Amino acid sequence: MLVPITALYAGALGLLMLVLASRVSAERIRLGASLGTDAAPSLLEAVRRHGNFVEWVPFILLLMASCELNGFDSDYLHVAGLTLLFGRVLHPFGIKHKVIPQPLRAAGTILTFGVALALSVVAMWQWLPSAQAQQTQQPQPVGTRLILLGTAGGPAIKKLRAQPANAVIVNGSVCIVDAGNGVARQMALADVPPQALRAVFITHLHSDHVADYGTLLLRAWQSGLKCVVDTYGPVPLAAMTVSYLQYMDWDIQLRIRDEKRPPFAGLVRAHNISGGGLIYQDENVKVTATEVPHDAAKPAYAYRFDTADLAIVFSGDTASSENLIKLAAGADILVHEVVNIDGVDATVNETDPGNEALKRHVIAAHTPIEEVGRVATQAKVKKRVLSHVVPTGQRAFDQPELWLQSVRKTYKGEVVVGEDLLQITATAEAKN
Repeated sequence: MLVPITALYAGALGLLMLVLASRVSAERIRLGASLGTDAAPSLLEAVRRHGNFVEWVPFILLLMASCELNGFDSDYLHVAGLTLLFGRVLHPFGIKHKVIPQPLRAAGTILTFGVALALSVVAMWQWLPSAQAQQTQQPQPVGTRLILLGTAGGPAIKKLRAQPANAVIVNGSVCIVDAGNGVARQMALADVPPQALRAVFITHLHSDHVADYGTLLLRAWQSGLKCVVDTYGPVPLAAMTVSYLQYMDWDIQLRIRDEKRPPFAGLVRAHNISGGGLIYQDENVKVTATEVPHDAAKPAYAYRFDTADLAIVFSGDTASSENLIKLAAGADILVHEVVNIDGVDATVNETDPGNEALKRHVIAAHTPIEEVGRVATQAKVKKRVLSHVVPTGQRAFDQPELWLQSVRKTYKGEVVVGEDLLQITATAEAKN
């Protein structure tokens, strides 16, 4: 997590330290004293001014950063920073050799002591509830879980399936793949803790995959998120993130002031990606991307998640893709979109009857069901999970047995027809 307030005062105090250090150097040059003070009052004063600064300021800045990381009120942090800065300006001006009393030195000392004491008390106060929480905290889950949060295909409002979204949970840390409408609600239904969110990956910028991208981040923050979340997706994801922050600025600033929440903007680091390769890695997971064809929606990406116990690949929205086959080679699970060509007319007629352009797009931009099986076979994946199903919710087409029959014509491995909130664990995969 970023500490912008501490950084501001660290910068200002750093400049002051350079001034004090340069005055020591100037005195040494003037007196020709490379070591010690040679009992010269002016050099002794300069050394003591700089030395006292170095003794106190780094320690106090560490306290300040600790308090900021743990959500201490930003207004009080600014008061502490300004007080410390004022005290450190007064203190060196008050040091005069053999001059008693030294009121400026005394004032600087009192202000420095006061800030150090106040921040120390705050840091201990912040520790108490976290220590109590640790005593009752449940052990963190170990291993990898995949949760299909939303399995619908297309932007129209659906009754039976939620818009596209997935969760990959590794040793308790949460990554979200796509953020269709309702993703935060689906996380709650699946008992996915928003405080554990660490990264979000957007496959492409069609609205059904990104509609609640900003809302997911905002609601996670409002639910207690305090760690930085890295987000990845096609250009202009970073600009979209800034725009969303501006769009919700009134609410964000009010909650920071009124509810004493930590700053929101510093919690989100948005990254535009271009082309394939490794895009993210932490202690739990490595994420690799490759570009896939999705008609006019360019660029679109597929993602591979490699953990200690599973390799999971998400196709995103794509027509048949050699890049995807290479990315998915040998994976444990391939979560692939699917379209039943026979049901495209029914899908179009449900929202915009007679729209031939829409029909053309649905067919050109997605992978027919038999072709999905061929992709899984060529990639030699162990399990094929169908998601982003088109048509969605139409009983004449969206039936598990119908999806299974078609895929099994070209793929002999295990096939799972995705449903909202379906969970797959590494333990279950090991048994298979």
